[in-house]
Amino acid sequence: PGAYRMSVRGHQTLANAVEAPGEGARENGELIGHRSHVEVDGVIGEAPDHTIVLENAREAELVEVPDPDKVAVLTQTTLSVDEARVVQDVLRRRYPALRVPRKDDICYATQNRQDAVKRLSADVDLLLVIGDPTSSNSNRLRELGETRGIESHLVLGPEEIDPAWLEGRRSIGITSGASTPEEIAFLARPGAGF
Repeated sequence: PGAYRMSVRGHQTLANAVEAPGEGARENGELIGHRSHVEVDGVIGEAPDHTIVLENAREAELVEVPDPDKVAVLTQTTLSVDEARVVQDVLRRRYPALRVPRKDDICYATQNRQDAVKRLSADVDLLLVIGDPTSSNSNRLRELGETRGIESHLVLGPEEIDPAWLEGRRSIGITSGASTPEEIAFLARPGAGF
């Protein structure tokens, strides 16, 4: 039993091979993530008969597994850290023998950006997230801003900014998703177009 790395359509993601000790059989696995995300699709493809995708705490409260003593959990690397923690807490309560990764599955670039939005939230009254609308981590940043009471918008470029958003603002925070190409995120520097 141990960890292995697998490539999911070009992304390196940590997935744990969850074998029952001494038996060589996989444990049941809960995967916290969004069913339509490419990374989740890849993990399901590796163990379709042993993987249950949970998108929220409500689903974690309702899920039933064949053997509660043989359950492990993974998280999609681009989730909100807080969102994943809430679901994991429910699973830990329901399944005391739950196996979790040795460290957070959330990637450092995603987590660092989420932490930055949390710090910014006290000082800004508008948050612009530069990123693709299909990007999970960019959408999580926008949602994080909204949950902290900040009007937040996801934009791919300056042409998508509604001038009405800027009226009366004292301070605007700008961030980008972890998957946003540098050449697009670079446009947010002062005087570069944003």
